[in-house]
Amino acid sequence: MQEVTREIQIDAGHRIPNHSSKCRNLHGHRYIIQATIQGNLCTTQGDSSEGMVLDFGFIKELMMIWIHEFHDHLLILWRHDKALPKKLATDCVVYFDKEFGSFIMNDEILGRLLITNFIPTAENLAAYWFHLLNSKLGNKTVFKLTKVRVYETPNCWADYNLEVERIPEND
Repeated sequence: MQEVTREIQIDAGHRIPNHSSKCRNLHGHRYIIQATIQGNLCTTQGDSSEGMVLDFGFIKELMMIWIHEFHDHLLILWRHDKALPKKLATDCVVYFDKEFGSFIMNDEILGRLLITNFIPTAENLAAYWFHLLNSKLGNKTVFKLTKVRVYETPNCWADYNLEVERIPEND
């Protein structure tokens, strides 16, 4: 078995409402998100993936559609955060994630919002994006998503591994 990793970047704002320091304020990050996939090398002679676990382009496309397209340049707020307005636009839901109960919407004042059932820490976002990507991979028997790493800053990151069986719950 071998592993390959692909990385993308998004810009997003968030807030950790109960944090004892600066992170309780609305602020933003250039998130770097890495997805690691494990599998056997393709040995089919003449196949375009010969010698690869999986084409990096496939991983990039998956990440760009499901993470970048939906999550770049938005504000991520926990649904119980007091910074979340009481009244939001309700006719503009862009994406709903059943597993996490999270959704993306457009608010006329705040713009694009990801409303989550978990406090949007790097740890919880890594788990969220792991499960999101994993659900889009389907039941592939030749490879599997094993890890998502989320850099919040160049020196700080959180990993969510396949072996971890936890869905963020702050509700």
